Amino acid sequence: MVQVHGRGIKKYLREWIVELAFQTPARSSKLDPYANQLTAWLVSDQRKSRKERRTAKLMHADLVKLGYDGSYERVAAFVRASGIPGPASRSAASNRGASRFE
Repeated sequence: MVQVHGRGIKKYLREWIVELAFQTPARSSKLDPYANQLTAWLVSDQRKSRKERRTAKLMHADLVKLGYDGSYERVAAFVRASGIPGPASRSAASNRGASRFE
């Protein structure tokens, strides 16, 4: 049995970390045909007060009415990635100012 000190193991593990060189190819999304509409909604909602803005769920429902058959998660990811201040994420909005007592 070989005995190795913990620091030695950490050192060798750090040296063996390999960065993945594979890059995923650019793919089209079901949301691509609706990206302009979604961006227009985000820009128009930017001028409205926080209470008057559309949520990502409402945007998804409106896109479904226009023929979008993709998931809500893709719409929410698009809204987050857009960088346009708009619908806050549910977790950030619900945790703001809230205290949990146990």
